[in-house]
Amino acid sequence: MNDLNQHLFDERKGEEEWYDQGSVIWCDFDPAKGHEQKKRRPAIIVSNRAFYLLTHLVKVVVISSSEAQKNFPINVSLPSDMQTRGYVLTDQERSIDPSQRHVALVERCPEKTLDQILEFVLMTYER
Repeated sequence: MNDLNQHLFDERKGEEEWYDQGSVIWCDFDPAKGHEQKKRRPAIIVSNRAFYLLTHLVKVVVISSSEAQKNFPINVSLPSDMQTRGYVLTDQERSIDPSQRHVALVERCPEKTLDQILEFVLMTYER
């Protein structure tokens, strides 16, 4: 399948890559409302580069270090070989403007773990 946004990649090659899908970032989530995750915490970018180039936003799911999140059925445990520890809350997806959220790249999520995360995120869009 051809990527309809390939021209965007070609034009922007070599620029920052922190917004790539699977990047683990630190991000300031305040202000937050209700049950939304708050404060500065790690998150994983689940949107692709084309989404960022078109919107200047990234979609992220937050990571919690709370053991209370361990057994929630759609949370994903990060592997022990990652620097970042905790549980990916796939039900806590949100779009953010990284230029306003003090984003910093930490590391890349392994492909196998990213696949699990995306599987749960995509389930929320099924009809």
